[in-house]
Amino acid sequence: MPEAGYGLPIRFPVHFINPVMRQFFLSIAFVCTVLVMQTSCIKDGEDLDDCAQYIQFVYDYNMDFVDLFYKQASKLNVFVYDSEGNYVTTLQDQQNEFPESYRMQIPKSLSDGEYQFVVWSGLYEDSYNASATEAKRSNINSLHVEVKNYADGTINFEMKPLFYGSQNITVNHRLKGNYPIYLKKDTKKFRIVMQDLSDSSKIDVNDYTFEIKSANGLYDHLNNPSGNTLTYTPYYTYNDANAGAVAELNTLRLISKANNRFKITNKKTGATIVDFDLDKYLAALKLQAYNKMSYQEYLDREDSFSFILLFNNINQEGNNIGLSIKINGWLIREQNGDL
Repeated sequence: MPEAGYGLPIRFPVHFINPVMRQFFLSIAFVCTVLVMQTSCIKDGEDLDDCAQYIQFVYDYNMDFVDLFYKQASKLNVFVYDSEGNYVTTLQDQQNEFPESYRMQIPKSLSDGEYQFVVWSGLYEDSYNASATEAKRSNINSLHVEVKNYADGTINFEMKPLFYGSQNITVNHRLKGNYPIYLKKDTKKFRIVMQDLSDSSKIDVNDYTFEIKSANGLYDHLNNPSGNTLTYTPYYTYNDANAGAVAELNTLRLISKANNRFKITNKKTGATIVDFDLDKYLAALKLQAYNKMSYQEYLDREDSFSFILLFNNINQEGNNIGLSIKINGWLIREQNGDL
């Protein structure tokens, strides 16, 4: 390795650093970034009203590895708690499309101090309920978000895109500052296509039920899902003369090893067409290029999945000679529909 000199930075082989040390270096880098972005407003004769601190929202936790916040987010709820976890206030903003340079100013009415900012983007009343008790002294542990109709157990509507993020911030109105909060997307979309290779018209989407089951309809302030198992069913179905039966459904955040199941049933006969553990197949989609990415990270980054089920001469009872499943372009072959 060359010696350090003026204009010649020392480069560390990151892949040789163990995960604990790498996380330590990343934390130091984050702190340094925040310090660099802060500028003192204390100068002779300078008006402190010119000082401002901002929150910048970043959604690059996706499979494109680029910031898509301004393209996908449209509503912000920022719940603010003090260092002891007591509720302070809620900051809100809503736009049809946020500009790429969007930042939210931290109000000067918020006293200097340590705070935890919990962000939910997409909390529309037709999709979600949020329980942030605004009474004084209410604790952060009482904050939770749940999908609408959670108590009914069946979600059959298209949910608004939902994003989550959290960050501890030291507010100091004597400094100019820009604080990033990194978001994860909790909503996932599934497009299901059933096709009979012998005759696509033999499959009618109205003859089948499509469902995904997962216990993920209720979230705490750390974005951990809990609660009862929900059944997600299509919000849109149609028959395509060439493709066959098409169904679209969505779910909330999928957690690995949480018994996430996908099932198709023939309505007329009650016969099960497919019934399998989603983790078994979705884990296989993580490409070699992302072999250092955990399965949970993959589930959190990917937000859409396409299932194509190719049958060979399916009959009225739902039985078939052979079945192939293609997920996001990858072909998985199973014989006799035995999944």
